[in-house]
Amino acid sequence: PQGAQGAVGGNAGKIYYFTQSQASDLDNQYKKLLESPSSTVGITSVVTLNATEAFISEFVTEPSVPGVLSFPAGNYEFLVHASVSAGSATFRSVIEKCASDGTGITTILTATSGQFSNNTTQEITWTGVSTVATASTVGDRLITKLYATRTSPGANITLTANFEDQTQSYVKSTISAGRSEEHTSELQSR
Repeated sequence: PQGAQGAVGGNAGKIYYFTQSQASDLDNQYKKLLESPSSTVGITSVVTLNATEAFISEFVTEPSVPGVLSFPAGNYEFLVHASVSAGSATFRSVIEKCASDGTGITTILTATSGQFSNNTTQEITWTGVSTVATASTVGDRLITKLYATRTSPGANITLTANFEDQTQSYVKSTISAGRSEEHTSELQSR
C-alpha cells in the first residue's frame, strides 16, 4: 500500500525550529535553527517593549544546512508562541543567508506580523514573500532574526516569546530539499 502524499509546490517547504536553549557553533548570541523540534521544557525569552524595536533572538542552521544552491522565491511562514502583558505589539522577522563561518551575510526577506494583544500564550503567525531566488552555495546557512515593537500608546509592556517543548516556534522556508542535519553530521565524521 502507498503511504500518505506529502505537501507539494509552495507548501513543501522545510521547517526549521527556533531552539533557544542551544547556542550555535558561531557565537553564543546565535541560537540553533534545527530541522527537528526540541523537547527542552519551557524555554522563553522575556523582553521589555517600548516605542522602539527590541531584539528578541537570532537563530542559525548547522553548517551546510540547508545544503542548497538557491533559496527559492516564495512564501516563508513564521509561527511564534507569545503573549504581551498589556497593550499590543508586532513581530518583525529577517531571513538571511551566510557562509558556514558566519561571514558574507545577505538579507533574503523581512516580514512583519499583524498586531497582537493576547495576554496568554497564543500562536502568532505571519508570512513574508521573497520575490526572487537567492543564489547560495552548498555550505551556506540560514539565519532567522526576531524583533518586536510595542504598537500601543503608553507605558512599556512585556513580551514573552515561548520556544520548544509544547510551544514549538518555527519558520517554514521555501526550501523543499537539501542536506539534512543527519547527512551533514555523517559527512563531518568521515
